[in-house]
Amino acid sequence: LDFKWGAGSPDTRIPADGFTVRWHGCIIPRYTEVYDIISVSDDGVRLWVDGKLLVDNWTDHGESWDDGLISLQAGVPVTVTMEFY
Repeated sequence: LDFKWGAGSPDTRIPADGFTVRWHGCIIPRYTEVYDIISVSDDGVRLWVDGKLLVDNWTDHGESWDDGLISLQAGVPVTVTMEFY
């Protein structure tokens, strides 16, 4: 995911500080290894990979880098859910 709304929002009808977003998807790792999954956010973010909460920074904050480690197997799809406000 790569969105940079700055002081705006996804749509002009939505207040800049008055929305939340939840994305769902899956990834299929190419390699069996430990992955460092990184988020960069400005305000609240939560990130689950394969049902495990890797990032939980549900706070008002300026640009912040958060990460979590997870072991994944090559070719095995895993679910990803990210929430943002």
